[in-house]
This record gives sequence, C-alpha cells and structure tokens, in this order.
Amino acid sequence: MANNIKKSDKRQKVYAWAKAHMLYVYKELTAKECADRVGVTEKTLGCWIKAGNWKEEKNRAISDRSLREGNYLVISKTILNKLKLFLDTEHPEISAKIIQHLDDFVLDLLISRKIR
Repeated sequence: MANNIKKSDKRQKVYAWAKAHMLYVYKELTAKECADRVGVTEKTLGCWIKAGNWKEEKNRAISDRSLREGNYLVISKTILNKLKLFLDTEHPEISAKIIQHLDDFVLDLLISRKIR
C-alpha cells in the first residue's frame, strides 16, 4: 500500500502510530494488516515494531490473556464444585444433569474464545 501519510503531518503520524500499536499488540493483526489499515508502508510499520519492541509486548499481552483465561477456568470450576455440593445435598435427583449441562456450557464457552 502506498504511504497515505504526508511526511510533514506529525499529528497524523502519531495517530497512525498509536492505532497501529493497538492493532498489532492487542488485536493481534499482522504487520501487513496493520500497515494497510493505518495507511503506512510495511517498512514503516516494521521500523515502529522494532523501535518500540512491539513483538515482545505482543507476546506478553498474549501470555497475560492466556493466564486470565486459565484463571476464569479455575474460578468456573470452583463455582461449579460449590454448586454441585449444594445440589447433591438439596436436590440429588437432578444434580448430575444440571452439573453436566453447566460443564458443557463452560467448555463450549472456553472453546469458542480460543477459536476467535
């Protein structure tokens, strides 16, 4: 893509840099996709990525997101275990069915988050 940003327009460059940073690091777009979206060349974006250590930042963001998803799984399992204990005590005739449906729901939710 041709460079759409004029060399003299500093404010436009700063906006493009910030938008590219967000797209590359947090939205996990490729360098080419980011360059196309913000109107800079891949070479320019490559310089920004290198100068700002965006690759390392992107890897940390992905790792943090994975850790949070793992924490959600632990919390979900804790809640399900407490609910199972309650249902086993108060409503043993329906406990297994409800817990199975909830387990399936949580699993489907986690799988759908991984696919996106």
